[in-house]
Amino acid sequence: MRVCDEFLHALTCILSRRFQTIVSLVLAGYPPVSFAPRFRSLVAAVMPNKNALVEAVLALLKPGFSAARLGIAQTFVGLFFRRVPDEDMAGRELTDWAGLARDALDFLQVRTGDSALVRVYNPNHAEHGWESSHTVVQVLTDDMPFLVDSVTLAISNCDNFVHAVVHPVVQVDRDAGGHVLGMHEESATGGRGKAESFMHFEIDRRADPEEMSRLAEAVQRALHDVRACVRDWAGMRAKMHEIAEDLAARPLPVDASARVELQEFLLGRQRPLHLPRLSRIHDGEAG
Repeated sequence: MRVCDEFLHALTCILSRRFQTIVSLVLAGYPPVSFAPRFRSLVAAVMPNKNALVEAVLALLKPGFSAARLGIAQTFVGLFFRRVPDEDMAGRELTDWAGLARDALDFLQVRTGDSALVRVYNPNHAEHGWESSHTVVQVLTDDMPFLVDSVTLAISNCDNFVHAVVHPVVQVDRDAGGHVLGMHEESATGGRGKAESFMHFEIDRRADPEEMSRLAEAVQRALHDVRACVRDWAGMRAKMHEIAEDLAARPLPVDASARVELQEFLLGRQRPLHLPRLSRIHDGEAG
């Protein structure tokens, strides 16, 4: 009787909006009864398959797309869903996934130079072809280090909680006007263009246009700072190496081991372990 009750409860959960939560609990080891292994097999059988989801989304996009745009969509959709966590796939209707993909492809369509595109919006079916209970932040920029962490920090600093992040990197070929000509997986053989980062964040729902505008500005500032750091990194590194070499002949109020340690740090070979000794220089204690 216990097994039958659990089976009926499982079926009810599968048919309800709570299925995603129950799946997470079961895969984590709940319930700890003899029926659990069979329940996990049932869950694995009904969980959405990413390849099948990609094919289903592309089938919905195909009627309105040219052959060239469908090829671009095939690359983008495949890379996008590769980054979607398995537990999130069941949380959105297929038509919404397709609408999100179409909407994102429209957003990616034109980008000139090294400009960064940022939008903060509340998607709806009439305008965007999909909807979400969250506010969405989307970013398109040249691929660089530190992007996701920097944008996440900018979003959090504006008092927002990040519920989801999807971050595919795609190699995009554009014409002189910035229009997409082709799209490939990063480092694909024969692929043209340069690597671009598309970031999709879902955050707490926001309705105030001014608040959403301030968030977009904060994200743009974060992207500007990242670009500046990446652009200046080579020059800064060269200057650190120059200083490290100069330290060999420069008198310093520290012993030889501290001098070597500081040189190693400037050369990027280790972090300083004894730099507190150098603080005496600033305290006027050095002899």
